[in-house]
Amino acid sequence: AENSSDLIWLYDLNQDAFRYISPSVQQMYGLSVKKAMRKKLKDMLELKESESFFKLLEERLMLFKSNPDSKRYYQDEIQIMHANSEKKWIELISSFQGNTE
Repeated sequence: AENSSDLIWLYDLNQDAFRYISPSVQQMYGLSVKKAMRKKLKDMLELKESESFFKLLEERLMLFKSNPDSKRYYQDEIQIMHANSEKKWIELISSFQGNTE
């Protein structure tokens, strides 16, 4: 993950906080890992995208909670905002994982 050009992150929905962000966040968002770790997921999406994406996320989370053993993956195209105010379209592949602690 450290040398990937893909952006990889782990986000804790219960804590509303990132647990891990790969260094490629610098290229995609123009942010250092340290700065990106202080952001919320909603801050990483373009504002117009945020509302519809979080509705989808809620529905998917409910599905996951009803069957936590399910290994569903989701693929979305969303718009993000780079630190230089440039909007970019990205492909987001996501899944849910239960608490392993």
